[in-house]
Amino acid sequence: MQPRQPPHASLLRVRVLLASALLALVVQPVTATDDPSDGLILHPAVIFDGLNRMAANDLLGRGEEARRLRTTCLGRLPAVLAADRPRIRLSDDSEHALSPELAEALRNLDSFTRRSFERQVAPVKPAALEKAFAKPESQAAVAALFARSLELSTQVDDQIFPPELGGLAVLTDGRVELLEMEDPTRPALAALSAASRSPQELAEAWPRLEGLPLLDPHGLLERTMHLSIQREERGVPRERWWPAWTGALRAVIENGSNTFVLHPKQELELACGRRWTGQLLGHWHLHPGQPGPDSVAPGAAPSPDDLDIARVQGQFLTLAFLKDGFRVHDLSGVRRGQPVRTYEHRSDAWRRDFAGRIARLRAQRLGED
Repeated sequence: MQPRQPPHASLLRVRVLLASALLALVVQPVTATDDPSDGLILHPAVIFDGLNRMAANDLLGRGEEARRLRTTCLGRLPAVLAADRPRIRLSDDSEHALSPELAEALRNLDSFTRRSFERQVAPVKPAALEKAFAKPESQAAVAALFARSLELSTQVDDQIFPPELGGLAVLTDGRVELLEMEDPTRPALAALSAASRSPQELAEAWPRLEGLPLLDPHGLLERTMHLSIQREERGVPRERWWPAWTGALRAVIENGSNTFVLHPKQELELACGRRWTGQLLGHWHLHPGQPGPDSVAPGAAPSPDDLDIARVQGQFLTLAFLKDGFRVHDLSGVRRGQPVRTYEHRSDAWRRDFAGRIARLRAQRLGED
């Protein structure tokens, strides 16, 4: 049996999957024009990288249009997106009509790309970030995410595993806005938990589960599942094979819950589907607490892999659950050799709220009074 990774170790997958996701790091900044008559000069990264990603992911069903536009633009930059109608003008004064969907996606992606570059050059100051997290609106947003993590908890026997959540953070009007992005492994993780009562039940659901290669990359759970089914069919006493079965299942579910996988496709969809305002803070993810029978263990501090990601990305936020609040780990200074900064929010109201949520969760899942 392969040794289990410690909690949060496999978060390194975020760094691998995001190796090319920050669109603005490969080119120099380009000044955008605010003159409506001139339109918007699209950042070169939007043309070279953004259109390529749109085509590869068939964004909004406009993948072929994006591919053709990228080919048309090559060697004819700058490309100016008109303000009055969906069209683009190139350096040779040729004009090309766009679908409204692609034009809007390009405008949004350009705004996101420029904010990505600005974040690398001038990240939000620590004092401003701490002040923003002190706002009641920011604290309510964090509480809502930890509550959502509890609702999405998976389970093996009497152990409950709240999953990590993650996404992009934006500083808007002095408060922190936490935009959630989908982890492609979460549906499979929930299905594993739902089918945990029997290896045969899981085998029947297995072909329909997407995201399994990320959860079980070495096939440990699949092999154990088939072996457990064979032993059950041969009449081997349950006590001789059940511990190995639940142990493999628990390892996959626990490691999957303690990992947030951020795929570039999800980031692209968010970047192209939103009108961007405020300052981009970068990526965030939760380290939820572990609900036990008598208390809840606090969320872990940033892992070595989190620190590695921060060295590449710059600003990176880890939000750790506390039984009476939460702790923000700001990793923006790590790439400059500075220590991790932390900001905390604690309150009796938080303690009461989450004590009640966890008690209700355990009563619902485990039948505890």
